[in-house]
Amino acid sequence: MYSTNSDYAVNKNDPEAIVCRSVTGGNVRLTHEDFASDEEFEKWKHWSDNDYKKSESRDRAFNDRKRSLAAAYLLDRQEYSNWLAAELRAHEEAQREEFVSLIRSALTDTQFRRLWQRFACGYDLAEIAASEGVSVAAVADSIRFATKRLKALPFSEDSSHTLTSQCLSEVLKRSG
Repeated sequence: MYSTNSDYAVNKNDPEAIVCRSVTGGNVRLTHEDFASDEEFEKWKHWSDNDYKKSESRDRAFNDRKRSLAAAYLLDRQEYSNWLAAELRAHEEAQREEFVSLIRSALTDTQFRRLWQRFACGYDLAEIAASEGVSVAAVADSIRFATKRLKALPFSEDSSHTLTSQCLSEVLKRSG
């Protein structure tokens, strides 16, 4: 409907006066005594009611279609948060892929596979040996030589692979 505090509502609900807001925020009431005749008062009262109604309708049509700043801020903030989370996931995935590629390039395929099965998949040395049809000693030696090669890789503390290099450090500690 309409706001009970609008200029239209205040003016329409007072049939004995033309009510308008002053610049100080209060209401100014023009009554019958402020006009030369009752006909003149009725003419201006009718005009003010119609004018306020048109203004109210025009403002309502505009205000019903706009978003508040708070809603826009929250929506933009949520969209940004979703975008940022997706970007971070993509960046972390790219870092992981680059890191695994670096490790893979330093090791033979057999060393990488055995190291991966041991530390990423959690297989025992005997399980790896049985799946490949080799001795446990061969798997253990392969993993030991792989960790030696990885220790020689140039990782610094300020590396862009800090999290992944910390994981590698943990693997190297556990292996030997």
